[in-house]
Parts: sequence; C-alpha cells; structure tokens
Amino acid sequence: MSPSRLCCLLLLTLAVLGKRDNAVAEDVTSASGIQHVNQTIDGKETEQPKGSEGKDMSSATTGNQYWSQTVNVKDMERSGMSQGTERDPVSAETPSATEIPAQCSLSQINGIYRGVKELYVPEESVTVWCMEGYYPIAKTIKCMRNGTSTTWDNHVPCTEQCKKSLLRMDPNVQLVPDNDYYLPNTEVSVSCKEGYKASPNTITCKSEHDKSVWDVTDIQCVAQCPLSQINGTNRTEGDKEYYDPEESVTVWCMQGYYPKDKTITVKCMRNGPSTTWDNRVPCTEQCKKSLLRMDPNVQLVPDKDYYWPNTEVSVSCKEGYKASPNTITCKSEHEKSVWDVTDIQCVEQCAKPTGSGINSFSLNKDFYDRGESVTVTCAWGYQSVSQTIRCRKNGTHSYWNVSDPCIEQCAKPTGPGINSFSLNKDFYDRGESVTVTCARGYQSVSQPIRCRKNGTHSYWNVSDPCIEKCAKPTGPGINSFSLNKDFYDREEPVTVTCAPRYQSLSQTIRCKNNGTHSYWNVLDPCIAFKVTASVTPTNISLQWECEPGPCQSYWDISVSYWPKGKRKEEKEIQKIIKGVTISELQSYTEYNIIIWGYRGEKRTELERRTIKTEESAPGKPNFTQYPSINDINTLKWRLSETHGVLTKYQLNISAHREYNISFHETQSHWLRPNVSEFNVTLKHGTNYNVTLQGFTSAGPGEPAVWTHETPIAEPLEPQKNEITLDKQTAKFILHPVPNQHGPISSYEIIIGTDWNGNISQSCTSYNSTRYNSSHSLYTALLLPAENVTQSRNLILGDGLHYGSFYNAPLSPDQNYTVYVRVTSTWKKVNKSSCTRFQSFLIAGTLPLPPALIGGLAGAGALLLLLVALLVFCKLGLVRSAKCQSPFGKSNGIPMSKRNDQGKKKRDIPVNDLLEVVKRFRSEELLVSEEGDEENSNMLPVGRPKEFKELPSGPLYPCATASSEQNKTKNRYKKVIPYDNSRVILRSNPSGWDYINASYIDGYKDPKFFIATQGPLPETLADFWHMVWQEKSSVIVMLTGLEEQNKVKCERYWPEEIQTYGDIRVSVESTTQTGAFVTRSFTLQKVGGSAQRTVEQLHYLQWPDHGVPSKSAGLLQLIEQMNKCKLPGSGPVIVHCSAGIGRTGTLLALDILLKRARAEGKVNVYDCTFQMRRRRLNMVQNQGQYLFLYDVLLETIVCGSTSLPIEGVLTHMRQMHTLDPLTNTSGFTREFQAVEKLTELYRICSYREAQKRENHCKNLHPDIIPDDHSRPILMSVMDQHGAPGYINAVFINSNSQEDLFIVTQLPKWETVSDLWSLVWDYRCTSIIVMHPAQDIRELCPHFWPESGESTYSNFRVKKISNLRDSGFSGATLHLQHKKEPNLEVQLWHLDSWPKNKAVPQNPGAIISLIGKVERLQQQDKETHVLVMCGDGATRSGIVCAASVICDQIRSDGFLDVSQSVRSLKKRRRQLIPNVDQYSFCYSLAKTYLDSFETYGNFQ
Repeated sequence: MSPSRLCCLLLLTLAVLGKRDNAVAEDVTSASGIQHVNQTIDGKETEQPKGSEGKDMSSATTGNQYWSQTVNVKDMERSGMSQGTERDPVSAETPSATEIPAQCSLSQINGIYRGVKELYVPEESVTVWCMEGYYPIAKTIKCMRNGTSTTWDNHVPCTEQCKKSLLRMDPNVQLVPDNDYYLPNTEVSVSCKEGYKASPNTITCKSEHDKSVWDVTDIQCVAQCPLSQINGTNRTEGDKEYYDPEESVTVWCMQGYYPKDKTITVKCMRNGPSTTWDNRVPCTEQCKKSLLRMDPNVQLVPDKDYYWPNTEVSVSCKEGYKASPNTITCKSEHEKSVWDVTDIQCVEQCAKPTGSGINSFSLNKDFYDRGESVTVTCAWGYQSVSQTIRCRKNGTHSYWNVSDPCIEQCAKPTGPGINSFSLNKDFYDRGESVTVTCARGYQSVSQPIRCRKNGTHSYWNVSDPCIEKCAKPTGPGINSFSLNKDFYDREEPVTVTCAPRYQSLSQTIRCKNNGTHSYWNVLDPCIAFKVTASVTPTNISLQWECEPGPCQSYWDISVSYWPKGKRKEEKEIQKIIKGVTISELQSYTEYNIIIWGYRGEKRTELERRTIKTEESAPGKPNFTQYPSINDINTLKWRLSETHGVLTKYQLNISAHREYNISFHETQSHWLRPNVSEFNVTLKHGTNYNVTLQGFTSAGPGEPAVWTHETPIAEPLEPQKNEITLDKQTAKFILHPVPNQHGPISSYEIIIGTDWNGNISQSCTSYNSTRYNSSHSLYTALLLPAENVTQSRNLILGDGLHYGSFYNAPLSPDQNYTVYVRVTSTWKKVNKSSCTRFQSFLIAGTLPLPPALIGGLAGAGALLLLLVALLVFCKLGLVRSAKCQSPFGKSNGIPMSKRNDQGKKKRDIPVNDLLEVVKRFRSEELLVSEEGDEENSNMLPVGRPKEFKELPSGPLYPCATASSEQNKTKNRYKKVIPYDNSRVILRSNPSGWDYINASYIDGYKDPKFFIATQGPLPETLADFWHMVWQEKSSVIVMLTGLEEQNKVKCERYWPEEIQTYGDIRVSVESTTQTGAFVTRSFTLQKVGGSAQRTVEQLHYLQWPDHGVPSKSAGLLQLIEQMNKCKLPGSGPVIVHCSAGIGRTGTLLALDILLKRARAEGKVNVYDCTFQMRRRRLNMVQNQGQYLFLYDVLLETIVCGSTSLPIEGVLTHMRQMHTLDPLTNTSGFTREFQAVEKLTELYRICSYREAQKRENHCKNLHPDIIPDDHSRPILMSVMDQHGAPGYINAVFINSNSQEDLFIVTQLPKWETVSDLWSLVWDYRCTSIIVMHPAQDIRELCPHFWPESGESTYSNFRVKKISNLRDSGFSGATLHLQHKKEPNLEVQLWHLDSWPKNKAVPQNPGAIISLIGKVERLQQQDKETHVLVMCGDGATRSGIVCAASVICDQIRSDGFLDVSQSVRSLKKRRRQLIPNVDQYSFCYSLAKTYLDSFETYGNFQ
C-alpha cells in the first residue's frame, strides 16, 4: 500500500476511535461503582466491597466470607484491623439503594482483636480473640435483638488481667514470676537486691467486677544493717550478713581484739532512710607484732602475733648481732593498743678473723664487740702484716682495721717443662728472685722470675717460665716442610707442601701459643676436597665433602659458571654449604665450572670442571614465511634452539570455518630434521591453525602456532536455467550457491531494460536501485540467503513488494535481461559475483478502450489529491514511518555494519565443556599476564574474543520505537526494540500500539519470553495491557526500584488494589524465600468478569551491569519461573531496567540449560547471537557473558545441589546410601564433582607469590594466593618499597564479600607480617583451627602468654583469657606505633586434635561462629582471620560453617556444594577431602537441631 493511502486510512481510524472513546467515557461516568478495599491478615490480601458512600457492604453479602477465621493475633495487634476507605469519584453521588437494620458492633467490646468484619446481624455469632493482657484466649458471643436496638449476649467476653505496669515499685524490686500480665488468684513473690528487704514480700492478683486488681500496689525495699560494718567480730548466732531494723545479733571478738572469749549483743537501729548498729566498736584492737619495724634478725620473747596492754617484751638478735633496745612495752591508747617503740635494730659485731694463713688468737671467741683488740699468729707459708688488730664501726656494720693480718708467700714453681732452680726451697718471700732451667721441648720465657704481691695473695711475675714448643705437623696429605725439625719455637713459620688431590689451606703455617700450650695456626694444612656432579637438561647439581671435617669449617665456598667460550656470561653463586644446583641452564651445552674457597680475603680454586647438560625438548620454531591465498604457498621456518640433536618435525594443519560448523579438515606430517619449508594450499574463507614442533631424544618441543583466516572470495555463479514466460511475467528457478568461498548472505535479482552494458564488469559497484520507470536497471528482489536453502521458483513481474524492493510488472513490447548477483558477507567484507541469464521479450497487447482511459484520468486526479494530503501529513499532523533498507539506517539510529549472521561457533558437548572453559581461561590468563591488566576486559582470546565478535547495536530497523510520539516511552534512548520483533499492543485504550518490549524465542519454543524494560510512570497502563493481552502468567523482575540512588524501574503494582488503564490489579499475597520475593496478583479487566492470576518473581541479588555473587538463588529462580508458567499461558515477561543485560543473561541461562539436558550440547555464542537478532545487545557486557559459561559449567558438572530446609534430613539419609555400581556414597559423588572444578580454579595468576624473595614466606609451594584474591600489607614494605606480601587470601561469606581472610600459621620471619595483616584489615577476630598445645609445635608462639610482647613495629598485650566449650583464647590489644589500640579476640579450636580427620564437636564450631559474627556486627568494616598450619587443610571448615548457617537462616535453603565451591574459587585446597565435605552436612544438621540453643542465629 502506498504512503498516501496509509495516511488517509490513519486519519479515518483516528476519527472513529475518538467517537468510541467519548462513548466509553460517558458509560464510565454513569456507572455506579463498588470499591474493594484490601485488608492484610497474616500477609494475605483480602478485599471487601464498598458501597458508593464508602460504607461496609460485607454484612449485606450472604455466604461470602472476606476474612479468614484463623487470624494471627500478634499480627492483628501490630497492624490493627480498622482500615479507612476512599470515596469512589464516579459513584459518590449515587445514593444507597436499601436501609441497613440495626447491628451489633465489635467496637462496643474492649480487649479483643477485631474480627473479619465490624457489624453483625441479630442471632449471628462470632468467635473473638482476646488481646494480650486479657483472658480467656477466645470467646464466642452472639448478637441479640433488644427492641429496636441490638446488644451482645456477653458484653465483657474478655476480662482484663493484672498489669505489672500498675505497680509502684522500688527500682530494686524483682517479681517471681516476672510477667507483664497476671491471671486472678496468682500470688507473686517479691524480692529486693542484697542489703534490702521487700515490703510486702508477696502480692496477689484478685478478681474485681469486670477486671483484675492487685491487693497491694506500693512495694518498697527497706535498707538492712550489714554485719561487715563492725570490725573485729565473728558471728556466734545466725548465718546471714544483713539484719532488719530492731533486730539484734550476738558476736564475739576475733583474734587480735579483746575482750576475748566473751559474747556481745548489738542491735540494728533505723536512722532515717538508712540503718546503723547501736554499738559500732564492741571489740578493742590489741598490739600487733606486724606493726613493728624490725630488723630481720630480731627475736621477741614471748613471740606472739598479738599482745595485751602493759605487756613488756624482751628483744634479742641472732648470733653476731646485739639488740637495740633490748625491751619494748604494749600500751593502751583510746580504742586501741600501741607500742612504746616501733623501730628495733640488731647492731653487727666483728666475727673472728678467718683470713688465710691465721694460726691462733690471743683472745679466742666467735664475736668481738666494737673497740675490742686481739693478737694474731700466722701459719707456715705466710708472713705477718700486723700482730694486733681492732674491731671498728662503719655505720651499721662492724669490721677489723686489718682485714688480712697474714699474707701469702710464693710457693716453689711447679709448671710444665721446669727442670731446676738456682735457689731451691719451698717458699719465697715477696720480692725474692730465682732462675729457672727448662726441659727439652720447652723454651724459657723470662730469666729470673720474681715473687710479687696481689692483695693477700703472692704470685710469680711469670706463671709459666717454660712454655711448650710446636711439634712437627703430622696431618693427612702433608708432603714436605721448608724447615724440617722435631720442635718449632712460638711464632716460627714453616712452609708446607701438600700431596696430590689435597688442597692447601695455607702454604705457610705458624706456631702459636694458648697459655702453656702451643699449636699450629692451621691444624690441617692439607684438605682432601671431593666433588660429585649430577646433570639434567637444565640443571647441574654439585655436591662436595672434605676430609677431615666439614668444608665450611675451612672455606666460604662459591661457584662460578659460564657457557664454554662465553666467559663474559660468568655468574657466581656465593655462600654455599654442602652443595648447589645450578638451574635455568641451556640444555645440551658445555659449561665451565669453578668451585672457589674463600678464607678471609684470599680466594683459592678448589675444583675446575667442564660439564655438558643433557638434551631437552627443542625450542619453539620461528616461522620466517607464511603461505598466502594469492601467490605464495610455502611455509618456512627456522629452529635455532635445538637443545640437542634434532630428530624430526611434526607439522599439523587444521582448517575450519566459523560460519560452517560442518567443515573441518586436518593434516599431520612427519618431516626430516633438515626440512625447513612446506607447501600449504589455502582455501578462501577458512580458519587455519598450523602447529610445528621439533623432536629430540628428550621428546617434543614447544610448538609454534600460526593461526590465519583467509579472506572470502567471490561466490560461485548460480546454475543457469531457462526462463519461461507466462503472460506479463517471467519464471525461472534460482538454485542455492554453496558456501565454498565464504558465507552466502543474499541473492539479488536485477532486471535490465534495453541496457546494453555488461553488469558483470561492475558487479560490486552496482548500487541496488528500486524500480523506477525511468531506470533501465533495477533490483526486483533481494532475498536473504536463509530464504534460499534449496532451489526456489521465482516469478518476475508479479507486482509484489519484497522488503523495500518492488517486483514491478513487466511491460509489453519490452526486452528484458535478468542478472543474479550472489553476495558473500563476512567480517565487514562483501564479495559478489554476477551471472547473466538469457534475455526475453514480453509480447505486446491491444490499445486501451476510451472508457478505461477516462477512468485512468480520474484516478490521476484522485492521485493528485492524495499527494496533497500526504504533503499535509508531512507538515506535522501525521508522520509515516520511513521505509529503509535493512542494510541502511533507521530514523537516525545507526545500524550495525556487522552482518547479522555473525561468526558461527561449534556446539560444545556438555562432557567437553570443562576442558573448553579450562582452555579459554588458560588463554585469557596468558594474554592478561603479558598485557595490561587494566585492559583485560578486551582480551583478544577465549570468551572475551567470542563476546567481542558478537554483533552489537541495531541489526534491523527500529522505526516505530524511534518515532517522536514513542521516544518518551523508552527508558534509555539507545535501547529500543526492532520493528520485526516488537510486541504490538492491540485494542489499547490509549490508542497507541507501542511498548518497549520484544519477543524472544525459548528453547524450541517460539516467543516463550518477552524481554522488556522496567516500566516508566507513563507506561504502567501499557505494561499491564501487555500482560493481559499476551495472557502471561509469570513476570520476572531482576532490578530494584532504585539502585545507587538512581530510579531503575517504576513501581507498577499497588499496595492493595489499583486500576491501570483498563486493567484492575490487586495484590493477593507477598512472600519472600531466599533471594527473591513472590507476589501473587489478580487481574480483571474493567467492565469484565474474567479474572487471571499472575505470579511476579522479584529477584533481589543482581547488581546493575554485574552478575550475582551466588548462582544458587538464580537457579532456583529459573526453576520457579518454569513451574509458575501455567499450561497454555502466554510468554514469560522478564525485565530489569533496560531489558537487555540482566534480562538477556537470565533468558540465555534458561535456554542453554534446557538444551544441555535435552541434547547434551551447549553454544553460548550462538544462543546470545540469536537473542540479539530479536533485541539488541542482549547479554550486555563481557562479565555477564563469562558468567553464563561459569554457571552453566557448575550446573552441568555438579547438578542442582540446592535443598529446601525441610528436605535436608531426608537428603542426608539418602546420601549415606552406597551406589551399587561405584560403591560410593552421595557425599563422595558430590565431592568428586566439586573436585573436577578445582582443575579450573587453579588456572590463576600467581606472579607475586612465586617471586623468589617470597618463596621463604610460603610454607607449602603449592598453597599460595593468586594475585586477585590476596590482601596486601600496607604497614610493612618489601625491599623495593612496595606493599608487603603475605600468604593469605580473601574468602566471601554468604552475605559479605571478603569477610574472611585465610592464612597459614606464621614462621619466625613472618610473625610481624601476620600482625601487619591483622592491623591493616582490622581483624577483630582470629580463629586458629588447632588446639593450644598443637600451635606450639607447629609455629612460634605469636602472642604473649601474659603481659606484653613486641613484634617489629607492633605491640601485643594480653588483656584476659577466654574460654568456652570446645574452644578457648584470649583478648588482646594490638598497637602500631602511637595509634589507638585495636582489640582482638583470638580463639583456638580445642575440639580438633591433630590425629582426627574432622572436629569432634560440630556444636563448638557453630557456637564459635556465633561469637565471631556478633563481634563483627558491631563494626561492619572489620574482618575475621582464620588460620591453620598450611593455610588450607583446616581453615575451610569454619568458613563453610559460616556460609551454611547463613544460607539456612537468610536464604531458606542449604547448598553445601555451592558453599564449598565458593571457597575453592579463592583457594582450591580448602575442604580437601570427603570427610570434611560430609562434615559440612553434619554442621548443617547440628545447626537445624539447635536453633533454640544457638539463639543468636535467629
């Protein structure tokens, strides 16, 4: 139809619709309405009819119950049951039709929850529920007629209980039982805190008329007298601490007080509001021995702890001391007793002299008083200094004026080597000299020697006058000496020559002395140095030993090495003890090696060798020339690093076509080692993968890989056939062309009229031209290749439109030539070939009759009128959509230049998916490590490469969505539906047919989904019209109404009931299960009676432009979505904000999983591509595309592992059953599935952990953190000034990213790094998964047992001990420099001995998690540090326990497999065996069994 006709039809339609809308509006105005007001009971929506005056119509509706008879009492009390109504603006003026008789109202009755309705007719009964504070629980009452009025048969069905709040009580009063309300005749005990007495001690709730009252309302606590106020007393009667006023008690004085052995009675007296005793000091204190300041040597007689007044005590001292004073007295003073003297001393005497050499005294006794003298006689070998000595005073001490009255003489020398003396006697006086003669082998030091004084002692000025000489060396390997004799003097040098195969430590050795002994400065001058070597292709290992003794006792050893003939490449390894392995060597290469020995600054060559490394696999060949599709067909290469003797090459050539998955060719060739080129014949439009690798005796080397895609070429010409004529048309058969030179995209039928040119010569430059009578060449048909999969009959001149081209009728008497242009399109490249079919002539016809000519003239006039109307429309009244080519633009929105077929990818069998994803991830990792990590999202390999190859932007026209009247209905101006797949609204009250929504095909189910945007305020009515029109039973919402302070979707459902356009929507129920909320809606069209139920599944855990952190909830959502879709219902409506990112990902996941189950194959690329043909940019970003692979893989490998809480115990029983074929339990099979995925999780970057300087910080070389999951240390820097390294990883909890940090127990050199980790990440909880005794064996103790310890820049102070059932620990304060303390609770698990596979008490784990979570909730910015020996073997248990418990209480399901997978993604060695995996189920069962015990998890 022409545009002018369309314009006229549109004007006529608008006029008709305008009249109909006026009529509808009048009908609505005249109609009387009844509002239904929703009320919520126990979370379910009910509705009541409301009359035009807003009155309750429920009593007039017989047989209908709008209220449930089972009501949650507490919910009714919280929400209240009275609800206001709004007047219907349409029906407000319509009067009530009937008069309502008098009824009983529930509002007349106190203390009840309102029932289903407020008013009841006479003789009608109702069961009411008493509110809290009233009794009984429920009561049935009946409405009775009373003349013209009504009343209830029991106006007080609920009696008020006694309220605790009505009592006037002292703050210290405690009631037992302690309730808010009490039933009548209940006696309540009253008590007060210690030191007070309750008055009264009981109260009673009594019944009085229609309520209950207390017999006493004032309760006080009266103060008592504490017995502890009286000093010096013991009780004699009773056994209590506090006494009432006027109460007496008998006491007696305790030790140290008097009167003794006598009872005293005291009485408690009231003193205003307080109390006191009538006699405050009944006992008088005695004199205490402890109050005396005495010398430790003082002795008292009598010696007692307490003394009566007027008692005299004798004082004495131990032997050698004299007492001062010698007596003291106890005196009475006021209310106590005191000493007359409190300081007592013992004065020291002079003891009998005991110096050496004393023989006798003139006055012989043990001690002498100060000033006393005595005469001393000296013994043999001593001489007298002073005969009379005197005892003197020095402060508190006494001393003799001569301390040593007898001094020693020098005894005859007896040292080694002495032969004779010049003066021979036993003793020599001081100052006397003597000459000594030495024996053979000794030399004289000094002649003569003299007796000297040193205090009381005498000594010879030369202690050893004869010193030993050095004997001739006799060590192994000694060949000769420069000076040969039996003895050598001290400091005498001698040159030693060593025997063959011995190394000389020092050619010249010297005789040294050590006191009386002499020794050679080099004990073993000749050392045997023996070396053994072992060789691999890249390593040379050297081991050495020395005889005698270890080599390190002689030398500091280093090794120099270099490739033979390349001394400039010399390297040296220093400070080696027993051996060394020289690594990273070139294979099959000779190396010169020198072993050096260092003694001080001297370097000695100990060994020199030339060693050749073994052969290894050759290096990667270098391609020097690649074959070309046009001229060169030779592949050339060069292999410079053979690493041995090259034996052969293997050349593999693989060819495939991305657009044709059935095409695949492979070649494999074995080539001789001297071959360096090979002829390769390439085909057009083909992807080649060429690998070449060399072989030595060690095996194959690294392959060289060349990937190349040849360009497409002109398609083959289609098969020609005869053109047949039929009146004014021509027919021929179009045969499809094979995709031999590239994918065929289109077939174009071009017709020439009297055109003498040869179109084949300018085929590619010909622009497709629409039919115009003035053109001699035009395009009649443009057929997509997908429409020509087999031979097809074509009719030329049928007068029909094909897309934007017109197959014009053929004119009589006209010559025509037919050309077929076949086009291949691939990666923005177009190649065409043109084929000329035969020419033909359309036969002529008779002249037109005059009447027909007149009719044509009239039609021409009418055509002019329509053209004028069309111009009028273009001026602004009506706009017609532009007609564009599918390869052009659509109303200003640029079309994608990428062909909509994209690159086809081969299907992946589900059994191969793991290996495919592993290969992808390895390629991605390799490129990311070589390139810039910031641009890793643009990786040209693997899954990012696939995503980048997807067509983006519009592929088809979007004219309707882009029109002016529809632009405001698009939430995002660049996210709009295609014309060919958009949802068209029919019979829409607004008159418009547009909504931003697209049909999407499901798995083998066309239009299974509708993908749409989040509704706007102006599109709410359109949205619900679409739901009704499409008969949809499920809506899936994947966005929040607001995210990051931006509105993402308008709320399109009511609180209770609301009308949108012509659809009335009421909310029937709302429930939340785990990650999504389920809302049930009832839909009814205004004016109609039919109702429909629609379920909305609102997923809450999907961030905008991101992916969910947990896949379990998403898989549950997909399962629920398919369950809720009713048989025969319309498409599932899915929306996020734009309707392409999150929406596309969910749809793709559903399609892929269904295909995987049905066919055992998946194709993420093709699935995404097919969706993008229906709605642009479905699966919006690379992260979502990668997420599809990850979730798909986990689901295929592990299956559906999520369990509802009520099915956990049954599932566990089934898991214990052994499979008869494999003899394995369900726990083993689940764990083995998870372990398969760890092969993927290990493909990560470990660059930082594998640095040489960090090797010593890893306890196990295989348990190291990847670069993206590890915490870095900010308070500790490495040697380069960069943040410090520690072997630790972040672990997510169920609801918080990176909550846990898992690390190994520290080594000595990493203790400060551990505290840096705690400080930098505010780890307020530390959990060590070992008992305390095992920790001491596994690592240095890294926190103080008591007091305070310093670890580098960190101070750790122990504050207190912590202890609980199954675990214990300490509270610590951590301080860094002068910053405020960080309080840390450190726990160690005592219930997991080192000889047990799993903890012995699951409850202890759960209790520990509870304590840690409560502490963490106080500060959300803190972390929990989990430690075990190697940082993996045990740490996973506590992390898994946290995730599992939070799953149960927050998500309402259990998924142990998902929990363990989330741990292993960060550190694959966590939960390392099936014992720990099954223990996770035990944790879940223990938690479910003990909700009441562990109330902190509720």
